[in-house]
This record gives sequence, structure tokens and C-alpha cells, in this order.
Amino acid sequence: IYFISCLRDFSERTKEYCCCCCAGDCYTCIGEDYRGKTSRTETGRECQRWDQLEPHRHSYQPHSFPERGLVNNYCRNPDGEPRPWCYTTDPEKRWEYCAVAKCEGSPPTNPDLEVTLTCVKGQGEGYRGTVSVTVSGRTCQAWDSQSPHAHRRRPEVYSCKGLEANYCRNPDGEKLPWCYTADPERRWEYCNVPSCAGGTTGSCYHCIGEDYRGTVAKTETGKDCQRWDEQTPHRHTFSPQSFAGSDLANNFCRNPNKESRPWCFTTDAAQRWEHCALSKCEGEPPENAAPELTTSCVKGTGEGYRGTVAITVSGKACQAWASQTPHSHTRTPDVYSCQGLVSNYCRNPDGEKLPWCYTADPEQRWEYCDVPSCGTGGAAGAAGAAGVADSQAGTAQVAQPPQVSPEADCFTGLGLDYRGTASVTRSGLRCQAWESDEPHKVRMHTPEMHPDAGLSGKFCRNPDKDAQGPWCYTMDPRKQWEHCNIQRCPSGEKCGVQVEKPKVCMGRIVGGCPAKPHSWPWQVAIRKKLYSFSSQFRPHCGATLIDPSWILTAAHCVNSSDVRLYRVLLGVHNELAPEREAWQTVPVASIHTEPRGVDIALVKIATPAQLTDRVSLVCLPDPDQVLAHGTDCVITGWGETQGTGHEGVLKQAVVPIISNKVCNRREYLNGRVGDTQFCAGYPEGGTDTCSGDSGGPLVSRDRQRFVVHGVTSWGMGCAHRNKPGVYTRVSAFIPWIQGVMQRN
Repeated sequence: IYFISCLRDFSERTKEYCCCCCAGDCYTCIGEDYRGKTSRTETGRECQRWDQLEPHRHSYQPHSFPERGLVNNYCRNPDGEPRPWCYTTDPEKRWEYCAVAKCEGSPPTNPDLEVTLTCVKGQGEGYRGTVSVTVSGRTCQAWDSQSPHAHRRRPEVYSCKGLEANYCRNPDGEKLPWCYTADPERRWEYCNVPSCAGGTTGSCYHCIGEDYRGTVAKTETGKDCQRWDEQTPHRHTFSPQSFAGSDLANNFCRNPNKESRPWCFTTDAAQRWEHCALSKCEGEPPENAAPELTTSCVKGTGEGYRGTVAITVSGKACQAWASQTPHSHTRTPDVYSCQGLVSNYCRNPDGEKLPWCYTADPEQRWEYCDVPSCGTGGAAGAAGAAGVADSQAGTAQVAQPPQVSPEADCFTGLGLDYRGTASVTRSGLRCQAWESDEPHKVRMHTPEMHPDAGLSGKFCRNPDKDAQGPWCYTMDPRKQWEHCNIQRCPSGEKCGVQVEKPKVCMGRIVGGCPAKPHSWPWQVAIRKKLYSFSSQFRPHCGATLIDPSWILTAAHCVNSSDVRLYRVLLGVHNELAPEREAWQTVPVASIHTEPRGVDIALVKIATPAQLTDRVSLVCLPDPDQVLAHGTDCVITGWGETQGTGHEGVLKQAVVPIISNKVCNRREYLNGRVGDTQFCAGYPEGGTDTCSGDSGGPLVSRDRQRFVVHGVTSWGMGCAHRNKPGVYTRVSAFIPWIQGVMQRN
């Protein structure tokens, strides 16, 4: 039995593609190698061509996935789904599985799959060993179990992937073997399976471990490593997107910043980071793409300079690298064994701008060196000295340091501006002076390195933006540092905490997924009359509850001064559901737009909100706080879903921050994003705020609370490639927000 399916492509020449598909057409395993010509879904919808972006924009284009057989509009499985699928030509239905049956009988053997039992080759798709523990030590959940995590990677569906018992496997093209965990709080993790290659993918590292790509995820004191793509318990800027060449995968130990050896942030809130439980490999390091060596001049940043200059730009003699006098340090020849630290010659072992050295002057810790540039023959060095960059803190692009507050016995935000006189830790230990090297040798957080952090005396400070606030080195030789015994300043109402824990989204729909009811209790709905004489208020915009009497939204959402046109709804999840008796519907008392015309506004409501499990406040950020490129944030709203369903229900999606430098590139938004705005989204598109989401929040988790960093403002279409959403930066307007609320 045959049937004919045709698709016309009206381009310059009219083409007609017809495929005669046998009713016996079938796929094996999960259909990754299916190359049939079926082009209809299981509900009869016609498939969209893979090389077209209408009606559905997507990233699975033939030129991006040349080995996946993405031809015409034929059903395929490029992403490890349970069976072949396609995007549909129906604007109301983004994608569906295809009308292709599974072949009967045993599947054919894959001749290209090399099976291993004790180690991983490549991505480990052929691993068939019995390891069943993750990198953090969690036990794996059995593949045929749906508890504690429900999933689709079942043995009967992924029949060719060796999903036996609870053994680690890679059924869907991940970086390494993985499993769902038996821990209800952790859905999945990569597994602790050694690499067959050994060396820098095993349990040892060469040089300083910049090329280490193993799966060790424990520190030298036994602490679990924090995932690089997470910001709790420690906030940082070492995101996988920002350090793409450093392979910051999962929570594996890495060295993205030329530390002395691989390290990681820890899952212990009291210990920000530690070096990892790795030993140095014996023997000579493998050849790699080392910088070009020079002896008389500097190329680039001078990491390959091996000359004999030993004088700084100000004429000071260099201290020998093997010496600890007059300056103690960790850039020693035995630690940085591949960096050419010979005698007292200028070098660049740690990724600085140019070659440098510790000086022989006790009053000047280090300076750049006076080495000529190979390109111009002129000096490569920069005049003056500056402290070596803090290798762990990661610096956000903030225009100016925070304003220093007067002395206080409490701190706000991260305590960056705390200038009080507290000098005792939480366990009662006395603080070591920041200028001192006794009993702990201070190599990163010195007054010279952080001139704006107030590092004087023995007072508690926060020079590295630690998520737990001010800290200090201690006078106890057995305890290097500890957070200080300082309370947070009272902030009125509790903020940024939900009773209902948010769900984790998965799937292809444009908006991410429907939110768990009331898991974003600060989400506000603004409704508006079409005409002043109308009695009906229609869905209009989103907003955020920041105070019982105040909501934050976009200025273009409240562009009329007639407050009678608007209504504010609190506690809403499904705008179409008959639960309205639980909503709080409040008139607007006054509207305050930012005087310079920025797309941000404050709305005072006529009656203060009643704070409940369904209605609560979000936290405001610190003034001028800037989220690092790649930081994951959550957007919420009831806006347009472009046919992905769940109309009327609050939806959520995770989007990463895109730095303004990147977002203003020609291929992105071409200079349209100002300093008081920022972008968030995926370069390939697919997830974005859309029409109706304007004014709503973009939030990020800060420790155990959520902070609103963005107000949904504008975009060029919805979820288009290289056209991320644009948000007003809330931290740029904290003084204005506080002033308006105090005066009104």
C-alpha cells in the first residue's frame, strides 16, 4: 500500500516534492538513523521543511546539523527524542511525533559504536559498564523507575541504549554518561566514569591544569563542587557561556583563570572555593597549542615571552620567582612549571595583560615590565602598578564602585558598601588585618588589589562579592577565613521567597512551560479599558509587586495618566479559570513614570496588597548591580505563546543574560541597547517574552530569594534568532524607586 505526500515550495521556481512512502516504513531504536520519507505527524498534520523558519522558528537547520539527515520536510530525530518528529505547518501546533511505526524484530548493530565496560571513549555513548554513582556521590535512579523522577528515557523506548538497572549511560547525545538520581532534589547528574584516554581527562593534571577535562568534582577537603551554571550558594561570573573554551561542564573541576591548579566553587556556603582533589601527572606534558615563544619582544599578552628583561616599567628590579622575599606569593616555578619562571625574568604565568613580576621593593608588590612589543617596537608595558586581578571573584561590568554608606552594625545586599568596625567572625574568632600576612599569607584580597573595597585594619569587608556578605581572614592559624558576625539591616516585609516551589521546565514551547500555580507570587496582571466609557477591563500587561502599595512595570504599559483606565490583579494564575474570588482586584491610585523617558514606571495601588501564600513581594537589587553574561534568569507572563498552548495560564521560561557588548553587535540588535537596559535570551531563539508580557519581571535567584533585575520592555519579534528580549535594568533606578515611594 502506498500513499503520496506532496509539498510545494513557491520560491523563484515552483517545485513540487512528492514522496511515495510505503505503509511499512519504520524506524529502529529511537529513529536517530531513520532516513525515510514520511512527512506527516501522527495526527495527520503536514511537516514544516527543516530549512524554513515559518510558521515555526527553530535551530534544527540542515547546515547546523549536516549529519542528521534534515532533508525536505521528512520526519527525523536530531535531538535524542523517543522517536522521529517534525515541526508542523500548523501555526497552532509547534511540533509532533510522526506517523512512523517502530520496526519489529531486533535492531541492527551499529558498527561505529565502540562498546566499553570500564571507561569512557568520546561522549560515552558506547559505555556499558556498571558505574551507578554520580560525580557528587548520588546513587542513580533505575531507568525503568519513575520515582523520584518521572521521565521518558525508558528501556523499552530507548531499546538500543543499554538502559539496564541504574547504570550510567548516555542515551541522548549528552557530553558524558549520566543518570537520573535517587535524590528528589537533584533530577540528574553526570557520572563519575573515568576516561579511557587517561592523562588530563583522568584524575591528574599537567602544568597548572588549564587543559584538564576530567570528571573529578570533589575538593581536596572532600567538599562537593558547585555547578558552574548555578549561582547558589556562591554567585560568580565563571559561567559556561562566558568561558566557552574552558569546558565548564556540570560541576567538574577546572582552571579557567590560570590558578595554580584546578579548582571549583563548593556547595558549602561557608567555603567559597577550594582546589580540587587532583594530583599532578608524572612525566612530560603533552604537546598542545602553546603560545608562540619569543625572547626579545612581546606578542599578544606575552604568555610566550621567554626573554631576560627583569626591570619593571618604573625601573624597579624584579624579585626572583623562587624567592618569597620581600613578597610571599604562589607563582612559584614548581607550581607554574610550564610558564618559564626562571630567575627573576618578567613573565605572564596567569593571563595578565602583559609580562610582569613581583618587585624587589617591599613597598611595591608587583608591576608590569618594560618589554617592547613585537608589533610596533614600542613598549608593551603599561605605566604604573596595579594589583593582580582577583582570580576567583569575577568582576561584573559596573560603571562605578558602590556609594559608601556610613558606619553601621548591619549590612544591606551583599555588604559591598559595609564600612563598619565589626572585626569578629560568626564563631567568635578575631579578624586578621588586611595588610598583614600573619597568620595567613594573603595573596588575592589585599588593599592594593581592591582599592575601593575599604580593606583597612581588621574590619570585616566583602571585596569579592561573596554571596553571604562581609568576611575576614582570621587570627586562628587553623581557620583561614570566615564570615563575620554581622546582621542584615532590617528590610521591612520579607521578599523574594515563595511557598510554592517553582517547577523545572522542559520542552520546545516558545514560552518555556506553564508555571506551577502561585509559584511566582509577585507576578501582577494589569488590565485596561479600551475606552474610558467601557465597563470591561481587558488583559494588558504584567508587573511586579515590590511593596504592599507599589508595583513595578514598563512605562509604555501605563501611558495614560487616567488611573481609572487600569485595574491591578494579584494572586492570579489562570486568567480564564473560575477562581476569581481568590484574586485581589485593586484600583490604581497614582502612576509615576521615570522622568527621562526610560521604559520603567511605578504604580501605587489604592489599597495595600494583603500578603498571603499567593501574593508576596520580590526583592529589589543592589544599586547598579549588573548580572554577569550567561547568568540564568526566569521570565514570567501571560503573553502571546505563538501557538504553543496553555493560553490564559501564567508561563515561565529560563533565559541567560547576554552582555550589552554582545547584544549590541551588528548581527544582534546593532547598538540599540542602552546602558539602562540589557538583553536576555538564546542566540538560536525559541524562548522569549512576547506580546502581553511587557512590564513583567525578569528575576534571578540570590541565595534563597529572588531579586527582580529586569522589566520586560521590547524586542524585535518574539523568540527570533539573534534577537533576544530587551529589559529595563532595575538596579539603575533604585534611588529613583526609593525616592518615589518615600515621597508618595
